[in-house]
Amino acid sequence: MKVRAEHGHVTVFDPLTGHRVSFGPVPTRLRAPELLDVKLTDRCSVGCSFCYQDSRPDRDHARLDDVAFIAQQAGQAGVFEVALGGGEVSEFPPFLEVLRLFRQAGVVPNFTTRRPAWVAERWSDLRDLAGGFAVSVATAQEVEEVARLFPQGTRREGQVNLHLVMGTLSRPVTLDLIRRAGHHRLRVTLLGFKAVGRGAGYTARPHDWWVEDLPRYVQHAAVSIDTALAAQHESEMARLLQPGTYHVEEGRFSAYVDAVQMTLAPSSYHGGPVFLFDHAWLSAFASPGFVRSGA
Repeated sequence: MKVRAEHGHVTVFDPLTGHRVSFGPVPTRLRAPELLDVKLTDRCSVGCSFCYQDSRPDRDHARLDDVAFIAQQAGQAGVFEVALGGGEVSEFPPFLEVLRLFRQAGVVPNFTTRRPAWVAERWSDLRDLAGGFAVSVATAQEVEEVARLFPQGTRREGQVNLHLVMGTLSRPVTLDLIRRAGHHRLRVTLLGFKAVGRGAGYTARPHDWWVEDLPRYVQHAAVSIDTALAAQHESEMARLLQPGTYHVEEGRFSAYVDAVQMTLAPSSYHGGPVFLFDHAWLSAFASPGFVRSGA
């Protein structure tokens, strides 16, 4: 277990399961984020029509030396975990070395991918290095494929997760995917639609119904929501959930590092000014105005 205490606010983090429990008054700012979201590459050959990063097959990777610096800084700052993404991490050649760098720094590495088969081929190496990983899914076939590739006996509880991008799925399909996920003991995270990058030209489906359906979802699977979705439905969240069980601001407990450009921002879809990620990054994290609404 890892513990951080700041101004009476205590967070206990389990590196094995990724579970985090906080109690006490929530400080206005933390001295360092508990989570870093790190973009390893801007290269991706999948071509999702709603990709808010607008990643493409001819884009750049981060330098491994820069990633090593981020890992070192995160470890020294007491960051609990890192979410590695892109782009597509399977197209980043030294990906396993990146996982080792964060593990050696005492930071639990997690990642997102659209290629579960690629992960399965390397699962014997990845299983003990990664805290967990997530796959974005849109069809029943994709959920069943993930369950087939990672049977329950081959993964820790909560190690394999599914992401559903709200605004890209119909109401019946969303419920069906969550039911299937629960049947296979896969966790689900609902992601807010981000109308930036290629998402700016994508016509998102109306999806306000997810709030009404949330009580049904949690009967079938372990379901969480990201900050963007919570911020888009802030008033509904206040009625449904207990304070402290969700967040509507980016940059308060987490931060985003673009390792390709070596910049720091509140989130991966932040449209405002960014900071250089250098030895002074914690000062930037603590600067006035760093915390922004997730909407």
